Amino acid sequence: MSDELSYYAKMVMQEFTDRYEEDLRAGYHLNVSVLKSLVPESQRDSVLQELFDLGYIEMIEKRFPGKLILTHKGYHLLMSINT
Repeated sequence: MSDELSYYAKMVMQEFTDRYEEDLRAGYHLNVSVLKSLVPESQRDSVLQELFDLGYIEMIEKRFPGKLILTHKGYHLLMSINT
């Protein structure tokens, strides 16, 4: 996975691949609780901010509360790694 990502950010991105496998598409989502299971509490905010800043995920609270949504940029990152 991209060298620009921290270890825990890579784990969150990998969860998209693990969950959706070959059906993965931009716009697919994960529940924000995935952070609780993968990332230590002290690093959750920084990992989430890292993924937002790089444009790999987004959150649209009004329409999809509690969901991490994979962006096109994040999708292409995962596809470049998994092919």
